[in-house]
Amino acid sequence: MKYTILALTLLLAGCNDNSSELRTAKHDLRFTTEQLETCQNQLSVYRDSGSSSSNVSEPQEPSGPQYEEVFAYHISTKSGNTVCYDRNDDDIACGMTFSDCKDGYIYRCMVDVKYKIVTEQKLVTEE
Repeated sequence: MKYTILALTLLLAGCNDNSSELRTAKHDLRFTTEQLETCQNQLSVYRDSGSSSSNVSEPQEPSGPQYEEVFAYHISTKSGNTVCYDRNDDDIACGMTFSDCKDGYIYRCMVDVKYKIVTEQKLVTEE
């Protein structure tokens, strides 16, 4: 009987130690969770405001090539077909003028020219 009481006492003492550690761990977890929620709320407010007044800046994504939407003129010429990106109608009496063509030529004063206009993505070049 003595040994049974001693064993129960040791077992209960061990349970009390574990429950104390468990309570401490629960408290730490609750505190950490609250801190995380606070940080997430602050980050959400920062992102929603779009403000750059804070010292914290978001990392910039590496910028890739920039494209712009342009009209491409697929024109039929005597020497074949080509694609041009600028169309200058400065001299209306002269006819159509196409420049910035893929074959390197400028087509001026073209009359009765057949062409098709399509939208393309063109790489933006810094000038």
